[in-house]
Amino acid sequence: MGCSLLTNNIEILSPAGDFECLTAAVNCGADAVYLGGAAFSARANAANFDNGALRGAVRYAHLRGVKVYVALNTLILNSEIERAFDFIKFCRTVGVDALIVQDLGIAYIIGKYFPDFRIHASTQMTIHNLDGVKAAAKLGFRRVVLSRELSYGEIEYITKNTDTEIEVFSHGALCMCYSGQCLMSSLLGGRSGNRGECAQPCRLPCTVLGPDGRPMGEENKYYMSLKDLCLIDDIDCLKDMGVTSLKIEGRMKNKEYVALVTHMYDKYRSGGKVAPEDREMLENIFSRSGFTNGYAYEKTGAHMLNKDKNNDNIYRGIRPEVERYAESLLSAQRTVGVQCRVKIKLGELPEIELTRAGHCALCRGDRPVEAAQRTATDRERIISQVKKLGVTPFHAESISCEIDDDINIPIKTVNELRRNAADELADKLCAAFCRKSDAVFEDEIYETPHREPLMSASVISAAQARAAYDTGFDRIYIGCETYLADKKFFDENRDVFALMMPTIERDGKKYDTSDCELDSVCISNISQLGKFGSKRVIANFSMNVFNKYSAAMLSKLGADEICVSAELTLAQLEQFESPVPLEAVVYGRLPLMTVRNCLRKSASGKCGCKDEFFFLKDRKNAVFPVRSDRQSCTNTVYNSVPVYMGDRINELKNSGISTYRFIFTTEAPCEIADILKMYQKREKYPSAAFTRGHWYRGVEHRAD
Repeated sequence: MGCSLLTNNIEILSPAGDFECLTAAVNCGADAVYLGGAAFSARANAANFDNGALRGAVRYAHLRGVKVYVALNTLILNSEIERAFDFIKFCRTVGVDALIVQDLGIAYIIGKYFPDFRIHASTQMTIHNLDGVKAAAKLGFRRVVLSRELSYGEIEYITKNTDTEIEVFSHGALCMCYSGQCLMSSLLGGRSGNRGECAQPCRLPCTVLGPDGRPMGEENKYYMSLKDLCLIDDIDCLKDMGVTSLKIEGRMKNKEYVALVTHMYDKYRSGGKVAPEDREMLENIFSRSGFTNGYAYEKTGAHMLNKDKNNDNIYRGIRPEVERYAESLLSAQRTVGVQCRVKIKLGELPEIELTRAGHCALCRGDRPVEAAQRTATDRERIISQVKKLGVTPFHAESISCEIDDDINIPIKTVNELRRNAADELADKLCAAFCRKSDAVFEDEIYETPHREPLMSASVISAAQARAAYDTGFDRIYIGCETYLADKKFFDENRDVFALMMPTIERDGKKYDTSDCELDSVCISNISQLGKFGSKRVIANFSMNVFNKYSAAMLSKLGADEICVSAELTLAQLEQFESPVPLEAVVYGRLPLMTVRNCLRKSASGKCGCKDEFFFLKDRKNAVFPVRSDRQSCTNTVYNSVPVYMGDRINELKNSGISTYRFIFTTEAPCEIADILKMYQKREKYPSAAFTRGHWYRGVEHRAD
């Protein structure tokens, strides 16, 4: 792609896991910082900021011309909503510039109570196409953080066709899974990425097995551990596309990392070839065996992986000279310019006025200026003292003086007036960002519609679809490819079959379902909202509905039924309220990951999307089925064992669930009827190889 050198700026957005990292980012060239509060942040293991520290962080950044975005980007339970409201109100009060949000329920609350508060759509929302950006804009989001898997062509297509601000990750760690779609850490260990507690199981060794169960490449390699991202060479290209902000990952990183990476991106934001020594420092301060830009250029494969190492010693490998350079950057002090006016006239009260951005601080002495008795106070010394703003966030950009000759004024008085003016100006500048609110949270009550539960099934193949139909499932979800391959049969049974839209629909690679005659459609991403006219719309569990307000939001947007998050417990569902009927997964292998970097290609060196499962074996010999999708060029990794609730189905009667979802993946068509009978007879699972999922075990979340 050709790039032209532009003069327009682009925001450098840096991470701040604690106050030291915040000051490093601010003083090394960031235009904005993003950080988390004590709760509801997708980096719960960072130090983060309690309310007092957050207030100080906003003041520190704002006085130096830097914006602060707070990540409120986890899924929120009903029981946490009011506390989340209080935190939102606090953020608005102290002058936070924007909130980064994943949960649609939080977007709903902000829109209702604080409509002027800017919100940014977190990458956890899995927005990866133009329709998704447009949908986010309609929901009130002013900026969208795109999925990290997009190519430059896809990013440019989006930026050229929307006025919504676009933010892209430009540096740092890459998740293997599309953000917001990962259940691996959650289901394997109870630590949910959607709740800020990801344990990074993708950084562990595994083996890719073919359909025959034989290794497709080397065994026990890190096939899901991606190298770190680095797009510093392409800043001009990204500006040319119209990208608003470059995001540096790293709220778990130290202040030296933040300082050096921020400094380098600031250094090259106006163009220029990156010096080899600068690139080496970026790699050495933190990277997993180097960098990758494979997604940007659509060149995926094993070269994107840190395949041979776990990098446990990554910090111990920093060269002393790189560490010294990074530490030297920490001494930088960022200041902003102020206009100074000094008036010291005989017989009048002395004045010092400081002005910035239309805000003025005028301080007067309490005693008139006297004539000099012996030695006059030197004019140049007065000016020099006024300019001494070193311990403040200001520097004198200009100075105008009215100073009489032959006057006497104590230098102590000049210093005191300067300090008082600087303090007053700082207070005024900070106050300009604060927005008081009298909003009081009022809980909304919804009565979930109840009915005798229906049985639904999602299937992979046409053979499974016919078997589920013959078995008597009330609703059967079929993928677009399956539907189009036998459209006539499915359309003839339009009241039973429902079109299951893919979670990932890349621009230019979407299925044409414009003439779909099925009565119902299951949408899997916000990009699909409002596209299916009068059809019955079911929102899939991939949309992460975690509380009644997200359910209410989707209901307002046309959802007739919602399949709730697979991370909710039975007890939480019993307290769940919704204006529309609810569906939940009671059987099947849940999708743990949707990945863009093909596991088959990484292991064997060859692409080969085939209508068959291959497998991933972890270090504990658990085997996870994997299936490729030609259209989106993704792999879906399924759990090694199915969720099973057949012998506990009676316990679900008070859960408010109106539809029980069965997910069929590796099951042979002949097994489908047997599995439904096991539920009808309340039978135990015939082996130990199953899980209850999160029906009884909740996901961890460090809420305080």
